Amino acid sequence: MKAAFAFGLILLMPGTRVMAATAEEVCPVSHIKGAQDFHDEHVRRAFEIVEIAGKSGAANEARLAALIHPGASFSFAEGHTIQALGTGTGGARQLAAEIARIKPDAFRYIDYRDINWPIENPCSDRAPEQITLEFVDTRNRRVLSVGFFFESGRLSKAEGMLAFFVTGTLKQGPVRR
Repeated sequence: MKAAFAFGLILLMPGTRVMAATAEEVCPVSHIKGAQDFHDEHVRRAFEIVEIAGKSGAANEARLAALIHPGASFSFAEGHTIQALGTGTGGARQLAAEIARIKPDAFRYIDYRDINWPIENPCSDRAPEQITLEFVDTRNRRVLSVGFFFESGRLSKAEGMLAFFVTGTLKQGPVRR
């Protein structure tokens, strides 16, 4: 679009077309009216980001770009080291590579059932959503816990941390090292 700026006003030049963004493009979760549906949609989006970021192709790149903010930051911690993975779709692809590296065979996340209270405006600043997905390598007892932070339905940040996990029975008590 050709435009000229004068005193804070946008003046369109003759022959230009104005492309207006739809509500769905500005906030893809604007149609959601309940807390459970809001949570479920963000869980679905987090899984979709990881899946698409592990694939190549123009269609996957376009969909990935639609799911995340261009400046979304990605990081990964292992032991005492925290590594910035980049921003935007490149950072998402680096995170997907870290998830694939541990070869997870299971996943886990906390689900909130029976909390479908009304959400007045799912696109407001007061309606961010954090989803934590755990990608589990049961054979090697490792878990990559990733916090996905969404604003207005788009990913704004993802932080992963790789750790070992311990399981046991309640009668067994804590494991001594």
